[in-house]
Order: sequence, then C-alpha cells, then structure tokens
Amino acid sequence: MLARGAEKFRDRNVVAIEADALHLPLASESLDLITSAFGFRNLANYDAGLREFHRVLRRGGELGILDFSEPGGAIGKAYAFYFRRVLPAIGARLSGMGKAYAYLPSSVERFPAPPRMLEMMREAGFTQVSWTPYTFGIAGLYRGIKP
Repeated sequence: MLARGAEKFRDRNVVAIEADALHLPLASESLDLITSAFGFRNLANYDAGLREFHRVLRRGGELGILDFSEPGGAIGKAYAFYFRRVLPAIGARLSGMGKAYAYLPSSVERFPAPPRMLEMMREAGFTQVSWTPYTFGIAGLYRGIKP
C-alpha cells in the first residue's frame, strides 16, 4: 500500500512512511494534515494516539479520522445482528480467514462512541471537533483542529 501511495503522489510534496502511530518519527509541529481511514480504532491507546497526532500537527493543522461506529435505534439493532453474526460467517466462508472477520466487530465494539471520542479529542487539545455520520452512523468522520 505504501508503494502504491508513493507512486501515486510521486510528483507532489507527499511522503509515505511506515511508523508506530504512538511514536511518530516526525518533528513536533511538522504536518498540516493527518488522516486515518479505518485504522485509528486499531491503536493500542487512543489517548496516546491523539496526543501524538496533536504533537506533530502545526497550529491550524487538521486531523481527520474516518472509522466505524455502532449506530443506535432499530437500525442499530438490525445492523448489530448482521455485523456480529452474518458478516463474520460470510467473510470467513468466502475468504477462509475467520479471525479477521471476528476481529472487526470486536474492534468496533471497543472503539469509543462518538460523544466520548469527541471528548477525548478535546482533552488531547483539539478544537472545533466534530463527527459526521455516514450510512446511518455505521461509519463517521471525526475532525479537529490544532489551535
């Protein structure tokens, strides 16, 4: 994936790196933008990850985290059944990798609900924090600014 990204952004001022998100090999206040798509919930420590992202962002820099969440209401109940029972069974059968499809629902279940995640972002120093839900709240985009 990094090789494909490096090729795609070859003529731009973009550098792809592989690193521990809790200990980025970057200078403080060196980035304008950090994005994460469906990976942040896999961090061992969400608070430490947010603090590290805050550290490497410049003032006015933006953070965007796209990740899964668990919708509420009737849709949430139907989705929970599908997500915990149907998807893992189908995914395991088609791919032969049952553990991967069992891991996904458990990682989403452990991930903070949007109000808590927004609170954690504020505690890490971000302002103008927001969450935009997609597909009835099955996924959403968290955004924040380093003041």
